[in-house]
Amino acid sequence: MTKIRTVSLLLCFVLLLMSFVGCQEEYQGEYVALEVGGTDSQFAIWSSEKLNYHQASQAPKTATVTFNGRTYSGSYKNSCVNMPDLYVSHRYKCEDTWFKVDDDAKELLHISFFYDYAGGKKSQVDCKKIADAIADDYISLSEYKVGVEVIEHPLCYIFTYYREVSTYRTTDGLSISIDGNGRIRSFTKRAIGSFEDIESVPIDEKKAQDTIEAKLDAIYQGNTKRKGHEILDVILIKLEDDTCALLYTIENRFEDENVSYGSLTKLLLKTFQKGKEK
Repeated sequence: MTKIRTVSLLLCFVLLLMSFVGCQEEYQGEYVALEVGGTDSQFAIWSSEKLNYHQASQAPKTATVTFNGRTYSGSYKNSCVNMPDLYVSHRYKCEDTWFKVDDDAKELLHISFFYDYAGGKKSQVDCKKIADAIADDYISLSEYKVGVEVIEHPLCYIFTYYREVSTYRTTDGLSISIDGNGRIRSFTKRAIGSFEDIESVPIDEKKAQDTIEAKLDAIYQGNTKRKGHEILDVILIKLEDDTCALLYTIENRFEDENVSYGSLTKLLLKTFQKGKEK
């Protein structure tokens, strides 16, 4: 009798373990949408407290960086997280230059230069050559796509170099703005190399869409003025546990009597999927 009881208990334990593992596998296949960026952010690193400029006690009082062959030294001003980054950066002031470094104040993440507008009219082609020469110091240009935004006045071209995976723009890249005089306005580096060995990410488009829509319905539950939404941007990021997630920027449309207006919402869709390596 004791032997039968022991076997029965062991069998129950095995079945319970299989059930638990099965649930875990099923959970890993589900998508979860989190509202981010506001006072009620469901993703700690993107709380409004961290996204806004604040004083960080651990930030070095001074920092020195090198960019495009020149060295810049500055005094600490403040810190923040720049979405979609997953880390705090510290900002420093150096004459007419601002720059940001990582939490250890060793790696340059961003630098901005301020000039008087001089009415330059350099072409986009010429300015891209300047940007390419800078980007080539950080990335292999052939592995990245390039998008461009043109600001008319004062004339400025913003070139964004990004790695694309499964048709999604990723945070693996950098951006450089060049003004109409061919001068560098700003440089921003993000998670370069984070998707270097990733060939694809198995995103279930229908599941992603259903999860996003369900989350929006929950956020605006009972709001009869909301008439729909439009997805403005989606970017693929890699979280600290090496799983991939999608950051959505969504404009919600509202109608109040004869007035129409919109409101932006940012949602982080956690996929619990790791990218497939090349």
